[in-house]
Amino acid sequence: GRAARRELWPRAAAAAAPAAPTAAPSADLADEVPLFTMLRRPAQRLLSAFGAGLHARKIGHDANWAMYQLVETPLQFARVPGVAGCQTKALTGRYCAERRPAGSRDDGLLEGDVRRAKQALVERVAFFGITDRWAESIALFHAMTGTHPSGETLRVELGDNRRTPKNGFDSKKGPDSSGAGAGVTAGRYDEAALEGFVDEADEDLFAFALRLFEQRLRTHNITCEAVEELQQRAAA
Repeated sequence: GRAARRELWPRAAAAAAPAAPTAAPSADLADEVPLFTMLRRPAQRLLSAFGAGLHARKIGHDANWAMYQLVETPLQFARVPGVAGCQTKALTGRYCAERRPAGSRDDGLLEGDVRRAKQALVERVAFFGITDRWAESIALFHAMTGTHPSGETLRVELGDNRRTPKNGFDSKKGPDSSGAGAGVTAGRYDEAALEGFVDEADEDLFAFALRLFEQRLRTHNITCEAVEELQQRAAA
């Protein structure tokens, strides 16, 4: 039953840990190439990863098999060792669910990783935006880079071709035949599905990023009017 499967998961995850850490993206490349990224609200990212077939990059073959057998809800997925803290790991040169280093927490992070991720966001990322503030992010990008896109370019940049799926979360079970769009509210996942789970590291990072984003909007005079003008050019 479900209770037995929940009880089995921690043991299955521990037994399925890969024998050696996987290679992280090259730090040398990150030092040489200007980085661009979009940050997402942590709860929305977790729910999207659950809906995208339990996406957990580099978790390992055996652990991935165990996860598919045992995980049934967004909360169970969020509690899988290594799944939380994905954006923090990405900014410190690691994959979301690669083997946790010795002494790490359940989310696979070490003391100081959030601080290092914030530092990387300021010092190594040339530009970042916020996914659910997409139009503002595009306007800020062009203001920071001094570029003047055509209407055709703006139509592509402001288009939404990765919409929240209509079938809710569980892609393993196929489309929602009722058409009710289970788990989706106004184009966003219903965060109640996480039953109060908080991705503490990524929430800390995201709050910092949001303050920096707002500061940059003010610095570059990205007002509601400026965003509307961009949208009008895209629609022309």
